[in-house]
Amino acid sequence: MGKIPTAAEYMEQIQAVNAKAADVYRYMNFDQIEEFKEAAESVTV
Repeated sequence: MGKIPTAAEYMEQIQAVNAKAADVYRYMNFDQIEEFKEAAESVTV
């Protein structure tokens, strides 16, 4: 975008995030998802 959005522009863009809020917030807590826990256990550092 290259600039700070107006309130109207922001609200327009955030609608896409709000529509997927359940998935977005679920993945933000990926450490609590069993599939990620299992994968993390097999990673060597």
